[in-house]
Amino acid sequence: MEKENLFTFNFNSAMNKLMIKLLILAVSVAGMLSLIGFLTPRFSAGIVVGNKQQSLLENLGNYNTVFVGTSRINHGLDPIVFDETIRKEFDQDIRSFNFGIAGASLGEVSYIVDYLLENGPEEMQYILVELCSVEASLSDKFCVENLKSSRNKYWLDQKRLELSLGNLSSQQSAQKRRLDNRTLKKNYYTNYLENIFQVGMLEDYLSFAFRNKKRGLGRNQNGFNSLDNNQFATALDGRRAFLNNGLEIEVKKARASKTHFGKPKDGIAFNKHYHKHLQSLEKQAAAKNIRLIYIVPPLLPISSYEELAVLHYNLPTRMKINVANSQKYPEFYSREYVWDGNHLNEEGATLLSKEIARIFGQKVFKAK
Repeated sequence: MEKENLFTFNFNSAMNKLMIKLLILAVSVAGMLSLIGFLTPRFSAGIVVGNKQQSLLENLGNYNTVFVGTSRINHGLDPIVFDETIRKEFDQDIRSFNFGIAGASLGEVSYIVDYLLENGPEEMQYILVELCSVEASLSDKFCVENLKSSRNKYWLDQKRLELSLGNLSSQQSAQKRRLDNRTLKKNYYTNYLENIFQVGMLEDYLSFAFRNKKRGLGRNQNGFNSLDNNQFATALDGRRAFLNNGLEIEVKKARASKTHFGKPKDGIAFNKHYHKHLQSLEKQAAAKNIRLIYIVPPLLPISSYEELAVLHYNLPTRMKINVANSQKYPEFYSREYVWDGNHLNEEGATLLSKEIARIFGQKVFKAK
């Protein structure tokens, strides 16, 4: 009996020691990963987004205006053209930087705007933000193909987690259709936790440390990337596919833009959670004496026109610029100015930059 008790005691003691060691190991690993995340540059999950953030930090005194959005902003808004148009037509000193990021989701754009409001140039007066689509952010591009990429994790803090979950619920109500709630919620919570503990992100951090520091900044180092000068295979493949496309995607998008932006949207349901977030960001900016304006660019995904038209219609006039309607802006859907069906070429970007500058100037300076 004594031997049995002694064996039981020794076994329990060994198990307790093992559990303590495992707990210490787990805490140590978690602490190490959190420390790595703390010491690693905030935007090092992607080379281009990291380069733009670093460039902005190194030149804080040079800018008072920042553009934020997806590749449509990245390839579509030229700071030099925008600034010159404002100077010539409104006699105002605007110095802008393009923080558009190819492949950005709604959550990432929101995160960048928040970052700029907290850490941007002291002289910053204006942020022009692309009005992003909730539907696009729930697409397979983000929720399947790139689900576990660092670019899909680094922005998922507590605020973005609440935004994403709220948008998911509100989008279902607005669209009156069921989404795969269980899977989407699991993905958000998993990426949120993996972001906290830096799971699977070390390789991207190492790549960032040895990166080309000019990649993504464009030939004038102001963040604008003309697709005419882009030699990456994806851009060239997209151009070839567009030129060989007999379906004329730009015609389909032009038609969708007229259908949805060409008439009032009274009484049509929209994502109220996202709408509230957009207004909250504007108030946050106003508290810092920064004017925040949302832009609806041309050549949206066809599925996004209806969603964004209703959302745009329900935003106050002071907060929005719409250049998506082909009825008013047919040139932005003309093959002469389109690169690949989703983006403008450099000539198109010049036209777009001038037009947005004029609308912006009328809204901000003529109103004074």
